[in-house]
Amino acid sequence: MKPFGAAGRPLSRRVALRSGAIAAGGAAVAAVAAGCGPTAAKPTRTPVTFTLVWRPWYNFPNGTAASALHLYQEGIRPWLDQNRGVRVQISTMGYQTATIAAMLAGAGPDVFEDWVLPPYIEQNLVYDFEPYLRQENINTSLFPKGEMDFFYAAARFNPKGGLYCLPAYIHTLAMAVNEGVLDTIGQKYPQPDWTYRQWTDLWLSTTVKSADPTKRRYGGQLYWGGYDYHGSNPAPFYLKGFGGGYVDPSDATKCTLDHPGSIACLEWAYQLQQEQAIGYGDFATGRQVTQPRGTAGGLPFSATAWKGVKWNLYPMPVWPKGRYTFAASDFYAIYNGTKRPDIAWSFLKFLCVDTHWQRFMMRMALNGPNQGRLYPEWSRVVQSVAPPLRGKNLDVIVQAVQKNEPYFGHSFEYNDAASAAAINRYTGLALARKMSVTTAAREATRVVDALQKAGQTTTTASNRFTRAFAPKGPMIAKVQPGL
Repeated sequence: MKPFGAAGRPLSRRVALRSGAIAAGGAAVAAVAAGCGPTAAKPTRTPVTFTLVWRPWYNFPNGTAASALHLYQEGIRPWLDQNRGVRVQISTMGYQTATIAAMLAGAGPDVFEDWVLPPYIEQNLVYDFEPYLRQENINTSLFPKGEMDFFYAAARFNPKGGLYCLPAYIHTLAMAVNEGVLDTIGQKYPQPDWTYRQWTDLWLSTTVKSADPTKRRYGGQLYWGGYDYHGSNPAPFYLKGFGGGYVDPSDATKCTLDHPGSIACLEWAYQLQQEQAIGYGDFATGRQVTQPRGTAGGLPFSATAWKGVKWNLYPMPVWPKGRYTFAASDFYAIYNGTKRPDIAWSFLKFLCVDTHWQRFMMRMALNGPNQGRLYPEWSRVVQSVAPPLRGKNLDVIVQAVQKNEPYFGHSFEYNDAASAAAINRYTGLALARKMSVTTAAREATRVVDALQKAGQTTTTASNRFTRAFAPKGPMIAKVQPGL
């Protein structure tokens, strides 16, 4: 998932860094400079014996200030000081396609971040560092259980098993509410235990329909990103909240869009869409009353764009089956072709296990750390380095992480892209009122089940990953890696 921008639309990761680096008028950058040592590079006379190539989730230098690159070097200085003779070069490669192409050509980054793991494991491009974990007795319970289960499952189709990545950070959502608008119209504020029905009433009652965009007001905004992240379907954690899902957790060849919980969720979400109660408006000018706000780029943007606005964060709604919110699956991994896996592991451990880098990113981009135990500290840091966020109810996000509310899911076993296209086709017809939700869900399920059955003759490694991951238990929603 990408952070939300000015009108609530997703920001690119590049823009998210830019907004994070200038959070609260540059307060975050100032805090980095103050808290992480001098900004001038420390000269060293130690001969360089190895250059480690690192690709973080920002693509330098395209669209990113050179100062941000310099700050990254400051962030890793403690590791460099302990590894004299090693130089870290930040890769300027693009995202997955370019990274995989470079790896296949024998020139991949030693350590890299991404959010879709199976293609790397499928082509044997990532290094199994589980022996290091055992040797150093590193406790993986530091990280979210759902995410670690997801990563271990990705390795099960490899005969040797192992572990190929660790979480880069935790990203989740809370609900931002423009309290100033509610004050103006005499509407009471939401309560922490509000159900989705009470939130729905709020969205409907605060919506103003008008052909004039300056008079238009949306009561709410749902995070929309369908099974393939590009359709008009609700994000999978909504379906989980209703007890349904896209995929049967006990059999990843079965579509469960026709499950009563799935249908109820779609009917609820599409009705709000058709009532024009949800959409993309300008939160800062009151054209949007509520919207999900995330920990990746959302909070830095809020700190700069919502100055002077009376707003706060509230927990996500309580769905029929409980409270759930979004979870990301970004990870750091090691290229299998690295010449020095010991050095690459040491660097990855610095990024993911040690806390310096996690704390650095709290200050530079207000990024949520990858360990739940650090979240209370994250809340204090955010309010310290970003004055516009002081007094905001960041504990809503802290509590969601500590209660394991961020949701991770899984994919279909076969023909995943074709299955996503089928789901989007039929749910699109339902959203356009050309087919009932129930009929559309049943037709999508029928087509997807047929695709899954046909796909059983062409099993791939990534399909085996899905089968390994599917958990046993009650009906659950589905999300692909990297929503």
